[in-house]
Amino acid sequence: RESAVGTVYGDAKVVVKLPSNFSWVESGIDISFSGGFSGVTLDPSDWDVDGRELTIEFTAPGSDQRGTIYIASAVNPSRSAALGEVEVGIKVDDENGEVFDGDLVIANYVDWGVATDVDEVNELVAGKFEQKTDTITITENVANTLLKNRDLTVELPEWVKITGYKQVSETGFDTLDPEVTGEDNYVDIPIDSSSTSSAGKLKFKLTLSIEGNKSGDIEAKIYGAGVEETSLVIAKAVAPVIPSIDKVNEVKIGVQSQPLADLTIVEGKKNAVSNEYWRGPADFYNYDESNGRITLTLTEGAVFANTPTVTVTDGNLEISQANVRVVGDTQVDIPIKSEGTKLSTIKVSNINITLNRAIPEGDLKIRVGGTAVIENSRAAGADSATIEEGEFVTGSISVVAAKVVTPADPNAHAVATFVIGNTVYQINGVDQAAMDQAPYLKNDRTYLPLRFVAYGLGIGDNGIIWDEVNRTVTLMKNDKVVQVKIGSTTMLVNGAAITMDTAPEITAAGRTCLPIRFVAEAFGAVVGWDAATQTVTITL
Repeated sequence: RESAVGTVYGDAKVVVKLPSNFSWVESGIDISFSGGFSGVTLDPSDWDVDGRELTIEFTAPGSDQRGTIYIASAVNPSRSAALGEVEVGIKVDDENGEVFDGDLVIANYVDWGVATDVDEVNELVAGKFEQKTDTITITENVANTLLKNRDLTVELPEWVKITGYKQVSETGFDTLDPEVTGEDNYVDIPIDSSSTSSAGKLKFKLTLSIEGNKSGDIEAKIYGAGVEETSLVIAKAVAPVIPSIDKVNEVKIGVQSQPLADLTIVEGKKNAVSNEYWRGPADFYNYDESNGRITLTLTEGAVFANTPTVTVTDGNLEISQANVRVVGDTQVDIPIKSEGTKLSTIKVSNINITLNRAIPEGDLKIRVGGTAVIENSRAAGADSATIEEGEFVTGSISVVAAKVVTPADPNAHAVATFVIGNTVYQINGVDQAAMDQAPYLKNDRTYLPLRFVAYGLGIGDNGIIWDEVNRTVTLMKNDKVVQVKIGSTTMLVNGAAITMDTAPEITAAGRTCLPIRFVAEAFGAVVGWDAATQTVTITL
């Protein structure tokens, strides 16, 4: 179009040149004139195509209007043509010389396919039902890309299940709602009719259930209905809790009451730990308004020696501290009283464990789970024997809590220390679980609780026998059997009587205590006394 009336004067020539790797389709060219160029007609010889160039020659009539030339055409891209804007060069000359030399974008060269987008990459909590994405948009590059009577598939990672699909809008083509069972990581969206004149667009949201121990980008693969696969990150999974241990202690096979470092449990997102939870997706099962709880489960072969101390150290999550308990020796149950309004942190301290002799060497783990953390596990569902809609087998998040090392060698060198008046004793320099009876002095003799001395000698609970009727304590280790009797100075070692200088007695705490030298030496140990520090040392 002329920029002003009379810009083009007399005999004129217009050359329109395509970019490289494009050519004109001569049979599809239609040229017409309007405005100040009305009435101009072209003979076949007045225009010509030479590869990339279209040349038009005409005589511009005088007029009081701006003239316009319309070129309807088709172009043919070669295999090497670049995708993107198709920009032509336009050069106009008339009797007076050059009138115009410039560029114009006439098309956008795209491949068959779709463009994908999501309004916002939401953070979704793993282990929970009813986790919703933001709006996902699928736009055709050109009309008729998505083929009628075919399925457009949206596939997510295997650790994600789709439990809901909601269409927001569609333009240009029609789709049908896909079948959603809650058992699969994909949906097939049926294309009911294809777009015709303009590219179509589909907007929808997904409701997800994410395996409880997973985190990271949730990437959707979109393919089918005539388009090649494309990928889009539609959401990000965050762990419901992040457990960590202050220090990975070494623990020995067959040893009782071994301390673990403190366990810290941090919410992955606010309200990720809750007293309320879903027993399955909203469309399938019911909402439970109570009984949310955190569970701490030990590796098989380990048991809790006591009930740990559980406190909320940050945030305002509330736990029912009075109801924290050990269940079946291997699990600590922490009921949630109410969820917090801030990101909260739970600290579990005073953890002591006992290992049997069947536990393998290597990592000892604590599995953090329970309905307050992971509600979409099989165990938390309505039927714990069946994996139902949106559920996974996974019911916990593991953290390495200790390192199980070489089995306790009954002949190995060990040093146990006991301090008068102190309930904490050490084995090889490591604090052990607090005793319920502290060592004490009586008649210038040191009295130690026999059971804890036995632990220091490498004797486990199975090697300590109390006979209430005869009021005897029997200690067994390898081929050695030692027995003492309350109130008697006679000690039996493999049946042979040895006279001690002091008889054992029972304290108010119910512990058998006595000067320990005779018993320790019976097992080959050496007993030392440091008067300055009031410390008894037993070296095996």
